[in-house]
Amino acid sequence: MTKLNGLVSDYQLMWLDKTESLNKEITRWFFTLNETAYLHRSHLFGGRYENIYVDEESHPDLALLMNQLRTITANILNLDSDQIKLGFWFNTMAPGHVTNRHNHDDDDEKISGVYYLTIPANSGDLVLFADEEIIIEPEEGMLILFSPTLEHQVLKNNSQQTRLSIGFNVGMKT
Repeated sequence: MTKLNGLVSDYQLMWLDKTESLNKEITRWFFTLNETAYLHRSHLFGGRYENIYVDEESHPDLALLMNQLRTITANILNLDSDQIKLGFWFNTMAPGHVTNRHNHDDDDEKISGVYYLTIPANSGDLVLFADEEIIIEPEEGMLILFSPTLEHQVLKNNSQQTRLSIGFNVGMKT
């Protein structure tokens, strides 16, 4: 196994405990927001903004989830969670949408990841481009951590429903 930015191997896959009601509440809340609630949006491709940013403190369950992610990633990096800088965004993928191949190696990221809130069947697998292509079929409550340098993409959403996930990057506070 290789060690990449504090991660053992190219990626780590895990499930957070007791997230069914948390996921439903965050999803319900997110889809009631209108654009004025967004801090900003970015990555306009194919008529949709791939990244939608909101304030972490705008919903208590969202703040709880972000604190869990800070704790998990701080443990991997052997840091205290108050030393972690976590940037996150919502990613909605309606039927027919894809996310093109990219990485997150833009700045000082140590870990990148995705957490899955709502995953209809056939709504697009995650492809990681390590030494070989790794195809992961996402599930609700699944957390995937990977190196920011690892290229990845999301295949076409072939379902008739919108998929919702939270992407994030972790760095250290300065």
